Amino acid sequence: MTTTKPTLAFFGATGGCAGAALSAALRDNYAATALARTPDKLRTFLTTAHSIPAPTLDTLLTIHAGNVLKEVDVKRALISPTSPSHLVDTIISGIGGGGAHFQASLRKPVGIDNPHICETGVTTILAALASLANEGISTTASGSKPLLVAISTPGGCQSGQRDLPILYWPVFYWLLAEPYTDKKAMERVIYSAAKKGNSIGDFVIIRPTILMDGPARGLGKVRAGWVWGIRGVEGREKELGPTMGWAVGKTDVGEWIFAEVVTKGGWGGKCVTLNW
Repeated sequence: MTTTKPTLAFFGATGGCAGAALSAALRDNYAATALARTPDKLRTFLTTAHSIPAPTLDTLLTIHAGNVLKEVDVKRALISPTSPSHLVDTIISGIGGGGAHFQASLRKPVGIDNPHICETGVTTILAALASLANEGISTTASGSKPLLVAISTPGGCQSGQRDLPILYWPVFYWLLAEPYTDKKAMERVIYSAAKKGNSIGDFVIIRPTILMDGPARGLGKVRAGWVWGIRGVEGREKELGPTMGWAVGKTDVGEWIFAEVVTKGGWGGKCVTLNW
């Protein structure tokens, strides 16, 4: 595998957003790893849903079989596929809950199979980074700490600015309170790790509005706003503020992450709202 581009690690790549980001990276000759409970499922998803040729997968993608809740599995995916003594440059987490179902709860009427999957998944990634550091693998090939990109959800903006249409409040804060709470707990774990600075170099939180399936509309249709994830740091770029919208496509979100965060850069420390 020969490439001078930054290396990437993907978690939750069979999901629409992370899968689209991974596909965009592979088309542009980026070397990547991915953790999947069923590697064949991920390969089939990439070839059928995103038209990635099998030779490209064989050359650029290393799929590790495993579970994001098992540290030993996660560690393998965090090692650079081009430099085994280093970490990947960017970690992209599309971890999310599955098995949505109604449950007997007035506060959280819709449940998911694991109501803490995002929080514990990211916690496991950070623990795996710490474990690798103890083994002498603590930086990327460029000598820095990796960037962690996590797909979250709008609502509860730390800046106090509103990032959800009022009509969506009952959906996010009541109907989907269980997965919403999990995403926000995940964000807090990431902020804590960033403040310590011993596992990750920086982070980007992606907050798409309601996610839609279907063909991409193109990056020109995606509106992006942002606020700082960690408050109270002086002398930084002035916040653009969040955007508000009703929906955004999963493929557009994934391709935006690749084009803006991976390729262009400059989003470190920001929480980015995306919508059409």
